[in-house]
Amino acid sequence: MPYRTKNCVGVACEFATSEPERLVAAFEELLRKYTLSDETGMAVFRGFSPPAPLMDYGWKVKHGEVTRDDLDAISEHIECRLNGRGGIIGAAAAIPFATRYHEALSICTGEP
Repeated sequence: MPYRTKNCVGVACEFATSEPERLVAAFEELLRKYTLSDETGMAVFRGFSPPAPLMDYGWKVKHGEVTRDDLDAISEHIECRLNGRGGIIGAAAAIPFATRYHEALSICTGEP
């Protein structure tokens, strides 16, 4: 699997605000300023519980390589703000695990 993410990081940050656009724009600006990678991605989900398609996508990413079509299939649930080549796939995959710590830390072999 030539494009399977390994030794990279997906981070989910959870915020509550009455000004979501302002918060997202400020976070994006900081991420652009301080990232050390040309591959950085930023995906935004608004809500409390990720829907099933987003959860399924997260597990699919943890278990193996996904395509841009897989990301496009969940586009109605997220907003892509930074679209680094591979980074956006991991950014979107981190969202469903934001409060599911044990699952987020689980290591998957890539085998189905």
